[in-house]
Amino acid sequence: MASTLSVLLLLLLTIPAESKVGELCHDNSGNYGTCQAALWCRSHSGKTSTTGSLSGLCPNDTAQKTECCFKPECAPQHGGWFCDYQGGRENCRDGAWGGKLDCPGPARYRCCR
Repeated sequence: MASTLSVLLLLLLTIPAESKVGELCHDNSGNYGTCQAALWCRSHSGKTSTTGSLSGLCPNDTAQKTECCFKPECAPQHGGWFCDYQGGRENCRDGAWGGKLDCPGPARYRCCR
């Protein structure tokens, strides 16, 4: 019985956790994005790759085809605004951090100009 329980526990521990939409993700260069449905990312002019082909940044959510979405557009009526992680590698051009607006994710994932 104990060995069966040990095997079951080991199997549960080896199953990777599923990423949730809106969770912060990043590439090896320190660029931040959030896990989003690929369709949402494209419709907000976001990029799902920063340096070549990236995969596995938002693992195991194949039902929604979730990918790490970098710099989706926010406040499109003003042009040039995108979502980024405040405190990440890149900074806003002129330090103009806006509010949350249409930036899904944690509190520091904000609209930037």
